[in-house]
Amino acid sequence: MKRIHPIALLFSGFLMLLMACTRHPNETPRVSPYEEQLSYETFVQPDAAYRSFPFYSINDSLTEEEITWQIHDFKQAGFGGFYLHSRLGLITEFLGNDWWKIMEAAVIAAQDSGLQAMFYDEDKWPSGYAGGIVPRMNETYRAKCLARLDRATPLPIGSEILAQDSTHTYILYTTQFGYDIFNGTCYVDLFNPEVVQKFIEVSYQPYVDKYGGMIENYTFAIFSDEPHIHARYFDRRTPHQGVLSYSPWLEKKFEQLYGYSLRTRLPLLFEEKCNWREVRMHYY
Repeated sequence: MKRIHPIALLFSGFLMLLMACTRHPNETPRVSPYEEQLSYETFVQPDAAYRSFPFYSINDSLTEEEITWQIHDFKQAGFGGFYLHSRLGLITEFLGNDWWKIMEAAVIAAQDSGLQAMFYDEDKWPSGYAGGIVPRMNETYRAKCLARLDRATPLPIGSEILAQDSTHTYILYTTQFGYDIFNGTCYVDLFNPEVVQKFIEVSYQPYVDKYGGMIENYTFAIFSDEPHIHARYFDRRTPHQGVLSYSPWLEKKFEQLYGYSLRTRLPLLFEEKCNWREVRMHYY
């Protein structure tokens, strides 16, 4: 008798469970924008929507003629569309006048080629800082974190003391400019709804305003890449005893939800004592 590997059994069981959970006999079928079955002809020669959509890495200093030629070449290569993605090495000013000329040339070339032009919401990644535009708007828009320092440790620039005890200082740290990946600026505080709104206004609305009316035969789409809330942007020269995601907006929302001040419980985010489990559950 042929022996079946345990992994194969596990995988088979997973597939059966997935099939059982996916569709209930009385469930109304979900409406799909695509065909339920594909003909052989469609499989051999699929429409654009069924083809690959690469990240189109826009860098160097591209002319309208160059990007038009490249997009027509995408058609010859068998792609269905592309995401216009600013990458390292870009010389053209991101979201500047020449950038929009290139974007419009790309949309027109896509239409001429029967491809689907999609957009990307950031200069490189992670999404949220709009190539440095958003953190330059207001210092309060910069990424922040909570850091626990030894009481004797000098405070880095950008620190605000939240609490102290006999041995530790707890600070709210605002990230400083100087990150190459963020074009010399820094990441932003995505706890702050004002930051998110500004990012949408800068990195989404112009694409909609300029090209929303030009794109009619398929769904207008913008790709977002790795927006995050993270404590990784703390000052690298300052020794610490732990860093966590934090923001005045988090503090405000925390008290609204749970009825007490997180600032008075900061040691419990680092030490296992009193009701630390409850506080950390509320925090996370």
